[in-house]
Amino acid sequence: MEEQATAVPRELVAAAFLLPSCGARTVTFVKTTALLQRTLLLVESVETPERQVARRLSYQNSTFRLVEWEKVSRQLEILRLQSSILPESAIDAMAAKSITSKFSLKGKSYIVTGGAMGIGYCITKDIAESGANVAVLDLRSEPLEDVYGLAKQFGVKADYFQADVSDEKSLTAAFEKAVQSLGKIDGIVTAAGIAIDKPFVDQKWEEVEKVLQVNAMGSFFAAQLAVKQLQKQGTGGSIVFIASITAHVNLPGYRMAGYNVSKGGVKMLSQVLSAELAPKGIRVNSISPAFIETNQTRGAREHTTKAAGDLMQTAPPMGRIGQPDEVSPAAIFFLSDAATYVTGADILVSGGIHTGRGGDYDMV
Repeated sequence: MEEQATAVPRELVAAAFLLPSCGARTVTFVKTTALLQRTLLLVESVETPERQVARRLSYQNSTFRLVEWEKVSRQLEILRLQSSILPESAIDAMAAKSITSKFSLKGKSYIVTGGAMGIGYCITKDIAESGANVAVLDLRSEPLEDVYGLAKQFGVKADYFQADVSDEKSLTAAFEKAVQSLGKIDGIVTAAGIAIDKPFVDQKWEEVEKVLQVNAMGSFFAAQLAVKQLQKQGTGGSIVFIASITAHVNLPGYRMAGYNVSKGGVKMLSQVLSAELAPKGIRVNSISPAFIETNQTRGAREHTTKAAGDLMQTAPPMGRIGQPDEVSPAAIFFLSDAATYVTGADILVSGGIHTGRGGDYDMV
């Protein structure tokens, strides 16, 4: 049995998903090809269970051939979650929202790994200030910054759970506690990270292994836990990875081969997942900070030469080191409804260092 596919206006695609599922059920399946630049809609009436036999769709000459019903059903679920296909009412509602409300996170809930200090804490604080509940997973038994105080300050739920993101059991246990505390999640920010600054030949196996476990493996499996939870909830969501400028360029004066490899992996993970998870309504993006004033960068300055330390101020074309609260707004953007059509993006918060070294133009 073959059915001819019929071209329909794009605005009718969303309406097809709203058809009632009762009596003679109407099953819709949509496929868009970049080559044809048009949407194809197939409608089949299914009157009896006997007709719901195994079927499969194949695409040939603008025609869908029906064979496998289960596959159609799975694809329909994916299509319903795709943010690119919205009912007209939802599109109108989105357009009607003010720019302020688009950036609000009110009523949402997020997990932040490494959210107890530095860039991670600023993201935690900004999430709470934007109206969302937040749970922090961090290595310390108690947060260095006042995570619990955010609840009283902003009228949201703010919780903290000790976790070693490089250990599967520790990460999983803390994540489950966080979900139980929040009730549900709308996404995750992976900000946990460590670095070592040593000549390449002096970097030891166990040191590089730990950097990769925390930065790359920790981000990978924290995101995996979040995706599993979002799928369990049947909702879309947002994942934000904290990558690094070192995923793009080598920082002058610093010898962080292991760190650079780990952050390059995080950035690529974001790219890969953005494509894989988009059909499920899950957006994935990353942020690549450069020199940011944190305990980590202060420690790096203390263990290097004055000339290398001064580069944090002089290398960026903007002529200064960045602050954690100059990174966190990018995370809020990615988490918010202001970024509903943004996935696979990477925001560089670098003071321009990715474009060239500051001071070089003074010599011209």
